Amino acid sequence: MAGPAPKDSDYVRGEMAVVEHEKTYMGFLSLAKWCSLGLAAIVLFFTMWLYPRGNFMGAAVSTFVLLAVGIYVLRKPQVIES
Repeated sequence: MAGPAPKDSDYVRGEMAVVEHEKTYMGFLSLAKWCSLGLAAIVLFFTMWLYPRGNFMGAAVSTFVLLAVGIYVLRKPQVIES
């Protein structure tokens, strides 16, 4: 574990600008949530289509509903609270 900053350092705890860190973190969260929705849609589509008695239209409709609901829910912007 790191100790306190040396006496000759300009570092002051709590005064560092973290705007770029927050932007990167929010970008990662956005990428993760949209990729998760896409992966869930792909898994649902192929599961519904390729199971015994499955059909393409049922899979397509189910996937469309999942994507519509997912996009509606995930559109909300996330806010980092300090």
